[in-house]
Amino acid sequence: AGSSEYIALQDQAIQFLVQRAEFAQKADALGIKISAASVDQRLADVKKQYFGGDEKKFETQIKQQGLTQEQVRADILAQIISEELFKKVTADVKVSDADVKAYYDAHTQEFSTEKVKASHILVDSEDLAKEIHAKLVADKSQFAALAAQHSKDLSNAKRGGDLGSFGRGRMVKEFEEAAFALKADGDISDPVQTRFGWHIIQRNGREAGTVQPFDQVKGQIRVKLLSDSRREKTTAFVEGLKAKSGL
Repeated sequence: AGSSEYIALQDQAIQFLVQRAEFAQKADALGIKISAASVDQRLADVKKQYFGGDEKKFETQIKQQGLTQEQVRADILAQIISEELFKKVTADVKVSDADVKAYYDAHTQEFSTEKVKASHILVDSEDLAKEIHAKLVADKSQFAALAAQHSKDLSNAKRGGDLGSFGRGRMVKEFEEAAFALKADGDISDPVQTRFGWHIIQRNGREAGTVQPFDQVKGQIRVKLLSDSRREKTTAFVEGLKAKSGL
């Protein structure tokens, strides 16, 4: 108590509890009512999924976490309220056929079956990535040896960092963009940062592909656009509540 870590956790707890209360109030204002039977059913589902329906295992687990049955039910009620509230808030979100086609036309590359074959070296620091990159600019033939020496991706470091071939949508965005931007076999990318660390990528080959027809992918585009729109509206809703409460 009194430490900066304690104060930070206390602030997080306050924000969480205030948001939960605001959700409950907003749900009530919108006419959202959650019955005790709904909570009972969700709790039964939880017990079945995680504890095989074993009541004793469930009670042991919540006791270890310092929770009571009443607290668990309160958490479940809050979860259902937030789910129903977000459904209500995003009920009017729609995506038109024109929106779907416009996305397809603007992101044609996403629907290409083209593949690239590449290797990478993954390290934690930008400085080390730059150091390795400088060595590779001087001599690309060192790639496999440097991967074995430095790469923290142990699944392929001993194979010279070989990732095999992959299409779009298989790698994180920053990595994918850098890999597909390499123009020729043997080319080395500048250091690329992703959530995993810093990568140096070498292109080893390319498999030409075709672009999937619009009719084949329009369904998945619609799902993506609906999901993105709902997420944006939900985020705006939550931020609006935070602004009103001063959090």
